[in-house]
Amino acid sequence: MRLINSIRADTKIAATLLGIAGIAALLLLLHAQTGAPATRSNAPSADCCSAEKTSAALTTYYPKRVAEHFELTDESQLAIIQNPNGEGFVPDNRAMNQIEKSAREKLAKPGWHPIDPEKFVRPIFPETYADAIRIFSQSHQVRAVPLDANPVSAAKIGGDGSLVYADAFPGCDIAYRCTALKTEEFIVIRDSSATTKWSWNLDCGAALKPRMTPMHTIELCDANGTPRLRIDAPRGTDAHGAPLQAGERLTLTLDGMRLTVSADVKGLALPVVIDPSWSSTGAMAVARNGHTANLLDDGTVLVVGGLTTGISTPTSTCEIYDPAAATWSAAASMAVLCFNHRTTRLADGTFFCIGRSSNDVVCEVYSPTSGQWNPTASISNGARDAFTSTLLPNGKVLIAGGASSSSSKSCLLYDPASGNVKNGHPDVSVAKQVRALHQRKEPAMKSLGLDAHSATFTLAVLTP
Repeated sequence: MRLINSIRADTKIAATLLGIAGIAALLLLLHAQTGAPATRSNAPSADCCSAEKTSAALTTYYPKRVAEHFELTDESQLAIIQNPNGEGFVPDNRAMNQIEKSAREKLAKPGWHPIDPEKFVRPIFPETYADAIRIFSQSHQVRAVPLDANPVSAAKIGGDGSLVYADAFPGCDIAYRCTALKTEEFIVIRDSSATTKWSWNLDCGAALKPRMTPMHTIELCDANGTPRLRIDAPRGTDAHGAPLQAGERLTLTLDGMRLTVSADVKGLALPVVIDPSWSSTGAMAVARNGHTANLLDDGTVLVVGGLTTGISTPTSTCEIYDPAAATWSAAASMAVLCFNHRTTRLADGTFFCIGRSSNDVVCEVYSPTSGQWNPTASISNGARDAFTSTLLPNGKVLIAGGASSSSSKSCLLYDPASGNVKNGHPDVSVAKQVRALHQRKEPAMKSLGLDAHSATFTLAVLTP
């Protein structure tokens, strides 16, 4: 329980469209300042691309708002500076050292612990974009060499500490922003004739091997299979705020050591901003709240579902925390987007998850052996929130109470043997088991895992 209680989900999710618009504004401003040709935009107001309005948008939105786009923790943005120890550009060393010092001081004290600085992400950006980008984390190095990039696209430091490569790809610019745990890479499509496929060759040396995951991420793993660095699932938006998601309009693929991001931008308003990123495996790949966490037999922890994207969108993604390595890895995703759910360990070591998908009750079972989810029973128009899910002595699962439009006294009973969920009161055998718990002086409230208020009405339902 101490392990489970020590897991904190970061709920600072950001999908701030104003911030993404600011990225485009910065790049348009850089083009204007360097005499580059005006870029085409399908945004509602064409005059928004004028120098004054672009500058105003940059001043208003970019420095203040774009930091909200980051998903990870409460770490602030790190300004990118000329590398004081060599060629290229790096996050501000003094700021990074201060964050590391603060983290180590907190690690030495009891209470919530930050991520170990060993798992920070430390990039070195090249002078020109066609050269290799180097990413360091957990004593490992990965080099990413862009293919078909503009060899004369030189880096420029923005006034807010970002790093920009104008015309890095045909019709596209690249911008970088950093925190201690994440390096964001923004691909900005400026022109309708721009390329919509971008590739990089990865050089991980002999120590790391890349693998695709069910979450549309790529994990770079050591010889033990422990992920040491992550390439996140890409996401994006167009000029009107229409979202682009991995697995839909965006695709992340891995062919040997070649990484490719491709986009379908047909019908979208330009500029379109796409955001792949490098992130630490010391943090979850998806910021979430309202998820569940269950201890597995091997000592790892399975985190299931929850809400993400502004704390309002359900996610079917799952992740596994390894306390020995203090790293997160992707697990198989559920078949159905599920939220306000409960996950209960069954007698055979599998895990039963019940929750809502729109107005329906959906159930799936996770097998740690196969690492897969299998859909089981469902009930139409039976969705409820704030219910309890408890394993009974006979191996069945009691789903008690909850609320839909109002509080409910009804119960559901899941039978793992048949895979069915019974809608209604538990059968007499369950009531007898509850009485047996009383006779053995095991309070039903404790056995059913309910709070005092819930236990009152639940026991009333179970007592003949």
